[in-house]
Amino acid sequence: METLISNVNWPAVLLGTVVSFVLGMFWFGQIFGKRWAAGSHNITPPAGLPIGAMIAQLIGTFLMALVIGATETVHDMPTALATIFGIAALQLGGSLFGQKSTVAAVIDGGFVIAMGVIMIAAQAVL
Repeated sequence: METLISNVNWPAVLLGTVVSFVLGMFWFGQIFGKRWAAGSHNITPPAGLPIGAMIAQLIGTFLMALVIGATETVHDMPTALATIFGIAALQLGGSLFGQKSTVAAVIDGGFVIAMGVIMIAAQAVL
């Protein structure tokens, strides 16, 4: 537990969290929104902001950035990559289990990988 809170590059963790969270708005909006929605049982955008979903996404994004930050402190890139690809595989599997199209499932899993790239880059830059 100490690795998760001591010697972590907090500015990089926060930057990775914020940039990844913002990317999600574009990823599931302007970039892949139509194809993702069509492959997700033609869901339509909610009338209001999905606050609960956004809070859960923000918490998960922060925790992923924190784990990436902790692996950076001990120079353990294989663990960071295993974490990223493991979460992406779980997301892909969950999407496929939910009977989304292959395209929508890949968009879901691909987003996790894009988040991981951003979080690793934030650690490298800061």
